[in-house]
Amino acid sequence: MLALGYIHLSSLLQSVPLLLPYDRLASKPADVNAVMIDLLDLYIHHLAATHIGPQYPLTKFMELQIAIRRSLVGETEREEEMELPTEREASAGDRGTIRFILDKDRVVMESEILGTLQ
Repeated sequence: MLALGYIHLSSLLQSVPLLLPYDRLASKPADVNAVMIDLLDLYIHHLAATHIGPQYPLTKFMELQIAIRRSLVGETEREEEMELPTEREASAGDRGTIRFILDKDRVVMESEILGTLQ
């Protein structure tokens, strides 16, 4: 699986189309994509410490990783509309770290807890 990840990633970096016979190699495209994402993490975070990292701009690795991650997302999930978090309330003050919570029930629960503490 690791070798397939390197081979496929190399083809993407060189912009050379490659069709891997996943069935004959006892692998799945999603597994090879997961390996490539891990490899791209290495190149993104330790670019100078790798052999091929300095040969490409950082943006190339980031764009490839984004494209691979998007391909892993199922079509149905892509089509669903995601609810965006609302803006931070001005009355919340500066409590340190600002974070987005995508679980609406948790947002409501935390807002109620913060409301009782004030």
